[in-house]
Formats: sequence, C-alpha cells, structure tokens
Amino acid sequence: MTGEENEAVDEDKIVVGTIELALPCRHFLVEYKVAGSEKFSPTLEFLLRIIHSAPGIERGQVSAFFGYNDDEIAFVVNEATVHGFVSEADSRLNLTIAGRELFEKSIDGPRLFSVRKKIDKVSFDLLSISPTSQKNLRVKSLPELPISNEAASKGVAQEIQVNSLRRFFGELGLSRSREGEVPATLYSVDNVRAENRFQESIPISLVASISSPSIVTADLSEWRADHEIADRLEIEREVSKFVDTLKTLSRTGDGDEAYDILSEIFPDYLDRFSTRRGLNVERFWREVAGQDPSPRVNRKTVPVVGSLFTKKNSRAIGQVIEYGARNFNRTLKRERLVL
Repeated sequence: MTGEENEAVDEDKIVVGTIELALPCRHFLVEYKVAGSEKFSPTLEFLLRIIHSAPGIERGQVSAFFGYNDDEIAFVVNEATVHGFVSEADSRLNLTIAGRELFEKSIDGPRLFSVRKKIDKVSFDLLSISPTSQKNLRVKSLPELPISNEAASKGVAQEIQVNSLRRFFGELGLSRSREGEVPATLYSVDNVRAENRFQESIPISLVASISSPSIVTADLSEWRADHEIADRLEIEREVSKFVDTLKTLSRTGDGDEAYDILSEIFPDYLDRFSTRRGLNVERFWREVAGQDPSPRVNRKTVPVVGSLFTKKNSRAIGQVIEYGARNFNRTLKRERLVL
C-alpha cells in the first residue's frame, strides 16, 4: 500500500484505495549506429556558401571578398578540397557532387554527415516493450504483472531491435549529441543482448465514481503521464485485469449489519441521516464522498471513505492524533498546576 496517490481526480471521482504492483523488466545491451551531422568551421562554411551562390568564382575574388591573405585562402581552399567538397581548375572554384549534396540534404546550410558505432545499456519492461528505469522497490514481494504469452527474452530482444529502439530512441536519451553536432538519428540496430531482470513498482489509485460507487477503476496517473501510458496499453490492460480480481460480491445482510454498528457507535453524528427505515445510505454516501475529511475543533467526528492508507485519509488520521496529543498536553499541564 502507498499513500502517494494523485489527488488531481475528477470531481465525480474519489480515491477509495491504493495498491502497488511489480512490473517485470530487463536490461539490454544494444549495439547500434547513429548518423550525426557536424557543423563546419565558419571559414569552411562561408567558402562553401559563396561557391554555392557563385559557381566558378575565382580564388582571388574569394580572397578579396573575405579579406584573406595568400596563406589564409590557401588553408581554407585546401580544407575544402581535402574533404572532397570543392574542386579547383584554373583558379576557379566549384562544388563537387558531394559538396552540392551538403546543401540538398539541409535547408539551413551545409553539414557533414557521419556514421558512428555505439554501445549502450537500456532498460525495457517485458509487457509493452517500452523504456523503464530501475528503482528500489518501496515494498518487497509485490504481486508481479504476468507477461502475456510468456514472451521469451529472445523475442523481446528481437522486438527491441526491429521496432522499440527506433520508436523510443529520443526518450532513451540516445540521440544526445556532442558539442558542435545536431542531435543524432538512429542509423541501424546491429545487435541486442538480454541481461539481468529487475522489477519496477507501479503505484495505482483505485478510483470510484460518486454517482456509481460500485464501479472501481485503476488510475495510473501517479506512475506516468497520459501520453506515456498510451504507449503502454498492455500494462494498463493487465492492471485492469488484476483490479477485477480484487472485487468481491457482498453477502445478503452485510450492509445492514455494518450500518447498525455505525449507528450504534456514532448515534449523534448519524442522526441526521437516519429515517424510520434506518440509515439513508445513499444520502450518507453522497455527503461523505463529497466533503473534506479534515477534523476541526468544532468537528471532532468526520467520516472517511475507502482505505485508511489513502493520502487524504492518512492526513485526517494524522490530524486527529495531533489534536489528541495537543489536548493531552493541555490536560497534563492543568493537572500539574492543581498539584
């Protein structure tokens, strides 16, 4: 159980309980290639731009335009020809095929594309094959969500190699670039090797509708944002199946017996909800579910809905204990004064 459920729930909704489940996950070692584009030095970029704008321009014209001396223009032209982007004939400069492609592949100017090999360790859950992270479980031995069709590690690795790594490339942080580069793009996935397994805990709020309290659904908003949950529908389905297993049918007479006990313990409080036929359960539920269960000096009895471990109810219990301790200390001081 956890008391950290999300309180940003619809006005017609109320949290009646919280649970945690374990999500099976695994680390994977991936070998892949990325394509990056490095920015040119300003001098080389300016040279390529002016040749692109004025094909066949003479070396001397370029030197005069930028104010280069003989050594400087020789250095810049040599850098361009060594990369194979510029050709020179009779002191006239032209872009090669490779040089023209630099402008065709980029709308904001010439860039140099390169492919690099990389190896990284990434983590995926074994249900939706989506990125996850290893965190210490707050509670050990949590119920684990089952893996659909008992997906083997080899099958998961293949799915990562074919689809998931490309799909979540940015989310995994693998597109990070070095200084002077634009973010890299995935060029190919060469190998994926499964490593050790671990579990991620999923905090779940059990939410009921005030208008239909018997319908309880799972809320995963504390675990992940809505757009991330949309990428993990397999997990959402398994959580819903598990919540369904927690539902029980009430036995005949259970309700009457419970209401009788409440009326006996809190006769004054429940008097306004009582009729000749007994407790008006529907009216009692609507008022209890819609109010803030915060005890005050003039309101020492407050009802709570759902598990005592929900955040709202835990806070109310803490306030009751605080009020009790405060009153106890006052009484103790008075007794000491009397003595």
